[in-house]
Amino acid sequence: MTVPQSPDLTKPILTERFELVPLGRWGTMKQEAIIDADDELRALLSHRRKPRSFLKSVIASKRKKIPKRLNHAIVVRESGKSIGLHTIRVIKHNTATMFVAIYDRDWWGENAVIEVRKSLIPLYQATVGVTQFACDVHSRNFASILNYKKLGFENVGVKYSAAYDEINERPADYFMFSLRDDQLKRKIAEWTGDE
Repeated sequence: MTVPQSPDLTKPILTERFELVPLGRWGTMKQEAIIDADDELRALLSHRRKPRSFLKSVIASKRKKIPKRLNHAIVVRESGKSIGLHTIRVIKHNTATMFVAIYDRDWWGENAVIEVRKSLIPLYQATVGVTQFACDVHSRNFASILNYKKLGFENVGVKYSAAYDEINERPADYFMFSLRDDQLKRKIAEWTGDE
């Protein structure tokens, strides 16, 4: 399944506080480089001690199938400042997965992720037609776990030793979250006011 080149998905999306600006490959790489350069975020999101080299970043970017991926810079409307990156991509079985990183610490704890996802999930679902959003979260990423619960995602299992944590030198477990079918429809209706 590829992402249709709908005008709704390829133009900026406005939320109450943010403008979600669509990014191409190079814009996404710039955002990822900001995240990768942040020791705390890199440790939490990818468990690597060091940032990727530019060459490895280019190779990783080429492996990502852009037609199946939608990347947005999260830009504060009031200041025009970019504070993070949000990605949605189609995986198999009519499912999409998401990634977000807020690298501006002034916005930590300010429900930025909730606001962004309440705008993107309904639009993406209506345009692409996926029936499930499924995400894996490091078991110690407490902020993300809380955000998924606030959005109504269900914890559907654990992936034990799913990655290797270079910082703590041990395997890392991941919680699996899902928002699907009737629960997805109910949440979208709640967020869009179509209840």
